[in-house]
Amino acid sequence: MSAEERPDKLVLNHVSFAYGRGRETVPVLDGIDLAIREGEFLSVVGPSGCGKSTLLSLLAGLTRPTGGTILLDGREVTGPGVERGIVFQHYSLFPWMTARANIIFGLKQVRSRMSAGEMKALADRHLELVGLGGLGGKFPSQLSGGMQQRVAIARAYAMAPDVLLMDEPFSAVDTKNRVALQELLLRLWDAGETRKTVVFITHDIDEAILLADRVVVMSASNGSILNEFHIPFERPRRRTAVIRGETYVRMRNAVVDLFHEDEEKVMNG
Repeated sequence: MSAEERPDKLVLNHVSFAYGRGRETVPVLDGIDLAIREGEFLSVVGPSGCGKSTLLSLLAGLTRPTGGTILLDGREVTGPGVERGIVFQHYSLFPWMTARANIIFGLKQVRSRMSAGEMKALADRHLELVGLGGLGGKFPSQLSGGMQQRVAIARAYAMAPDVLLMDEPFSAVDTKNRVALQELLLRLWDAGETRKTVVFITHDIDEAILLADRVVVMSASNGSILNEFHIPFERPRRRTAVIRGETYVRMRNAVVDLFHEDEEKVMNG
């Protein structure tokens, strides 16, 4: 089934969000209309403060919109749910738990009927998938930042959500680990029998284009969507094949130009 034929998984209908009330109101998002298809990998890019993370929080149900509605499989999102997994910018692991125990903690929320042995086996299998086989007994303090984020990704995948929400998950690691984590995510996403719906927040244009089926660009000024770009590269996707092509360069330049135009509008009032 082509991307165009897949049903909508998440739909935002004129979604707005603002802090405060009355004269103290600070608008963050304004009239967001967006449909994300089932099995689509969507990247959202924009400068700091444009509302990217707020958008993800609304999709997760951690925050309610002040206007408009968000639908998941046709039902309004009114709070968090196990069908949506979240990977945050910072590793969000319990420091007093081992890597394996952190994953098992997540499994207990969604697979309570599994035995302790089954949970352990599932946790270890997902640690293997992210390249951390044999390190299940390590505590977060004994792991590098990149390894901790691998554990967080393993936990999210082990919980088998329909939708994976990722808030700048690779921004806190060094360049080498960032590249490795991007490759890991591409491999995990391609390997699934059914590809998850992913909403990936980033300020890195190259990362957005490499990973996504579609890139949404947000404005720095008014919390709206400036434009979107459909990414034509086939999957499975390999970094070297993508970034050396003329199509990639043209798409990157188009996004950069859009940022510059938006910044000039902000500076000129």
